[in-house]
Amino acid sequence: MLRKIFLIVPLIFLSSSCAFVDKEISLEPNSPQYNNAKANETVYLNEFKDKRNIKDKIGVIKNGYGMETANVTTDQDISALIEESLIRNLKNAGFNIKKLVATSNINALLSNKQMYLEGAIYKFYVEPNVGWWYADMVADINIKINVKSKNETFSESYRIESKNPDMYWGSSSSYEDPLETSIEKLASRITTDLIYFSNKL
Repeated sequence: MLRKIFLIVPLIFLSSSCAFVDKEISLEPNSPQYNNAKANETVYLNEFKDKRNIKDKIGVIKNGYGMETANVTTDQDISALIEESLIRNLKNAGFNIKKLVATSNINALLSNKQMYLEGAIYKFYVEPNVGWWYADMVADINIKINVKSKNETFSESYRIESKNPDMYWGSSSSYEDPLETSIEKLASRITTDLIYFSNKL
């Protein structure tokens, strides 16, 4: 029992030592290739709306006792970050992307094999779930998209959660890695759904 206590105390000390300082992180998600892509299909992409209840931070830091002690922030635009990741995925899947800034007269733009896509972000957050021996770094992204073609519509909500076990959650990568994984999963899921939707057009 004493051996367990002696092991736990250093971990709590290490994880608490940097817990009182806000941490600014930078995210660079990857994009996969798609073998079942269909080229020459256009997606008109409108700007994703940021509807998060909490916008001044993207997560929290906790000490070894599980108490919130500081914030995780970024100077990156979350809407733009998700859009850019999705655009890379869609291009890798063979889609042509055209960005829009307004929805006016969208029906006039759509012809066969063309789609209009808009989305809203409701959650983008990372935090440690502190246990006895380590913390699960949990990233949670929640968004909704609406897709419209000339004759069809498609709406879907996505909740993507990623967990990374971490013995010492003091580094920036402890918070960046699960968020990047969630962004990658999200973009992949949306791209796969759009490929399926486009095959029905």
